[in-house]
Amino acid sequence: MPGPHFAIPQLSFNFYAFFLASAIFAGEIYLFFKLKSVPKTGRILFVLLSTLFTMASILLSVLLLHDIVSSSLCGAIGFMACALLFDKLYNNPKIYKFLAIPQPSNAPKYYFSKHSIIAAPLIYAIAKLGCTYAGCCHGFAYSGPFSLIYDKPEAQGEFFPVQPLETLVFFGIFFFAHKYQKPTAIIATCAAAKFCLDFLRYTHETSIISSNQILCLGALIVLIAYKSYTTKRKC
Repeated sequence: MPGPHFAIPQLSFNFYAFFLASAIFAGEIYLFFKLKSVPKTGRILFVLLSTLFTMASILLSVLLLHDIVSSSLCGAIGFMACALLFDKLYNNPKIYKFLAIPQPSNAPKYYFSKHSIIAAPLIYAIAKLGCTYAGCCHGFAYSGPFSLIYDKPEAQGEFFPVQPLETLVFFGIFFFAHKYQKPTAIIATCAAAKFCLDFLRYTHETSIISSNQILCLGALIVLIAYKSYTTKRKC
């Protein structure tokens, strides 16, 4: 077939771990500079603990579920759990009394969660570069332009380049997320994009809908229910 094709080499260096670590690092650096209302000590503590929560969740998913595909989702759950915990602590007067420091007068609600949601597409986009090298989450069998050729235990053959496509899409989502900073719109866009892109994966050769898509639909349903509930409360 005409057009470029890319053979992914079998290297001893673990690019999956490298890009996963790079993704988390990039997200944490972004958050450190975005959480301007938080004292520097608090930002450092959040960066360290959210990294720990994320890595622990990924490790548990691999050890308990024996499924590296689910590790990114579990990592995201750990990451957001830490953000929600800090939201709770950040708006709790008892914490400031215990630490003997004044509570910020402009402490916004869900401050950590909001910015963590904005950073999530950036983390995911970089992490998918690791999947591109590892061969996991690969696309359907495809020999057209820009196909990826693997000769690895995880994948053998020529496949559609869904992982780098996901990287491009989620970098785009992050750009708009950073610009407009609308958490609910970001979650909806990410879930919709993930749902659509998943049709390009190999899992759809044997199933109509994947577990990833079910989770995306669940996230959208919960989001719609939440927005409906909050809208009614305002009326």
